[in-house]
Amino acid sequence: MMKLLLALVLALAMCGCGASDTTALENKIAKLEKENAELKAQLANQSTSSIVDNTTTTQTTISSDYEIGLNETVSVGELMEFTLTSSQWTEEILPSNTSGAYSYYGDEEQEKYFVVTGTLTSYAAETFDIERCSSIELLINDKYKVSAVMTCEENDGTGFNEDIKSLQTLNMVIYAKVSDQLQAAAEKVQVTIKITTDESRVTNRFDEDYSYETYTIQFSN
Repeated sequence: MMKLLLALVLALAMCGCGASDTTALENKIAKLEKENAELKAQLANQSTSSIVDNTTTTQTTISSDYEIGLNETVSVGELMEFTLTSSQWTEEILPSNTSGAYSYYGDEEQEKYFVVTGTLTSYAAETFDIERCSSIELLINDKYKVSAVMTCEENDGTGFNEDIKSLQTLNMVIYAKVSDQLQAAAEKVQVTIKITTDESRVTNRFDEDYSYETYTIQFSN
């Protein structure tokens, strides 16, 4: 519509106007073209702003991060709670009940275990294995990353790798194996614990594509 108006104005100017009138019309045309360009720029900016706003509202968070300490009871959604009570470097990991026959993690040549002990209580509707629905990592001296495992003791305290039942409380350990050399050099250990909070996934292998919570705790020599 704007282009048609400009064409008609220009045609009339060429047919019946003098030089001074033509100059005035050309100035008006230039002004209209400038206003048209500014209007297009404003519309383009409004369109871009709308796209950015729409993108922002679709973002979701599936993980929350918490710093924790020893002897602090931590709730993992409504599924469970745990308390970490101690840590140590050791050559073997013994269960709490060694009065009779028991199983344990034995000494490995030129390696040491870093162990964190505690308790775990389940509020889930199903029996589950805490090792499957968690992901644990050690960061030693802010540089060296080592995979670790969280597992429950058996109910009688004579071994490990026990599934935990609804409303049950069991002793548990987090452990990782490192070389003797890394253990000797270790000044600081950060343990990062990721546990699912989706009850429908509690019996599945841990997956960061589903909701979970992250807990970190620091230890120093």
